[in-house]
Amino acid sequence: MSAITKIAIANRGEIAKRIITTCHQMGVQTVLLYASEDTENEAFRLAGETICIGPSNISDSYLNIESNISGALGAGAQALHPGYGFLSENAEFARECENKGLLFIGPKAETIDLFGNKIKARNLCEKLRVPVLPGWAGDMSDEKLLVSKAKEIGYPLMVKAACGGGGRGLRVAHTEEELKKFVFDVRSEAKKSFNNEEIFIEKYLDSAKHIEVQVFGSADGEIHILGDRNCSLQRRHQKIIEEAPSNLPENIKEEMAEICKEFCYALQYCGAGTIEFLFQDGKFYFLEMNTRLQVEHTVTEMIFGVDLVRSQILTAMKQPAFLENQTFMPQGHSLQCRICAEDPSNQFLPVIGTLLNCVWPQGLWRRVDSGFKKGDTISIQYDSLIAKIITRDNHRVRNVERMKKALEETILFGFPTNIPFLLDVLSHPLFVENQINIDSLETQLVKDWNPEKFPLEDGLAQKIFQNLEPSFKGKKKSSFNPWTDFR
Repeated sequence: MSAITKIAIANRGEIAKRIITTCHQMGVQTVLLYASEDTENEAFRLAGETICIGPSNISDSYLNIESNISGALGAGAQALHPGYGFLSENAEFARECENKGLLFIGPKAETIDLFGNKIKARNLCEKLRVPVLPGWAGDMSDEKLLVSKAKEIGYPLMVKAACGGGGRGLRVAHTEEELKKFVFDVRSEAKKSFNNEEIFIEKYLDSAKHIEVQVFGSADGEIHILGDRNCSLQRRHQKIIEEAPSNLPENIKEEMAEICKEFCYALQYCGAGTIEFLFQDGKFYFLEMNTRLQVEHTVTEMIFGVDLVRSQILTAMKQPAFLENQTFMPQGHSLQCRICAEDPSNQFLPVIGTLLNCVWPQGLWRRVDSGFKKGDTISIQYDSLIAKIITRDNHRVRNVERMKKALEETILFGFPTNIPFLLDVLSHPLFVENQINIDSLETQLVKDWNPEKFPLEDGLAQKIFQNLEPSFKGKKKSSFNPWTDFR
């Protein structure tokens, strides 16, 4: 196809800014599809054009298929990038874009549909001999049969929504009583959140590592494997810190990569995607496939020297996604920390407020993907993610120290964030020794967390403090605490 000259971005926040930045570098015009009150952010200011697609309620704007497509076509866009979250894995959205002559930057609707349902994905994996966890997806209303199947699989069990995502539609049952309760709870949550009450049960691994393999299908049909990521540090099934590469044995990595490659060839997969596995006791098992860009794609970019958004756009234009004969060998180690507007000293509850001051770390091998700057307001309407800080070094131990320094130099006034907790985690022996699994944070790291520790360097904090509005200068320097004084 001919070159794309204008792309609509059906998203917000840091990922929208990320896409806009790459488009600008490629000489492609952008139009941001935004909700009416969602204007205090970098994406809105940087987009070449903006089109309001509805009110702040996401169901009437960012999840409104008709409004997004109408807005994109009305602005003269030839293509649409969905980012991640919202409609990025909605097969109906991808199909409707195609029907209206709007190029959807992502896999085909049929592929998205297949992996949008975890039961269908499990069945496909079994046919293609991809290892899956023991599970069952039969009639959950037959309580006697449910209990019998649960005993066959063995507790603990994960009760999962077939169309779940983002940490929703998941419960871990350790007993028969919990199983019965969670089947009802997850079915109700799935119906409300995903309009699909299909659920299934699967063996729960309590000390597994969460490993992702980055795949990319180019326009010529070639499948590229861009290494793996360790995303085991999670709270409530939401990732907090990600790193690449993982510390799995090389023979396991090679086996994973080969399975992923064959899997994607069988699917004729096109575009960016991530295949997720659980690894425990020397074995790995398919978890799910995300047919989109991941939040943590940044660590892959850092060690492979690629721009995955650019590759997505080039693939949509039927052009080579990478350099000819390019080989993908990881260089060094990369970490990503998600900076969220939440209070770690109050059960990590999300918070809202205005950024009274905002300073991001600078320097070599540091990257900040943020959707906000000083004066912007964090709204309760949307995700609490403010930014992602990414670092790289040749050695993991040095990179952990590099990340800690970057977090210490990050200044966000106006409301509490999870930065103190992230710093504490990065210093914890389990993390330092690379022994994290999916349960580590909630079973040990949170228990060891001391909210009274504020490791931010006083000198830098005071320097930023001097630039704040006069109304905040009444506090004595000796009593100044950057994490508590501006809540």
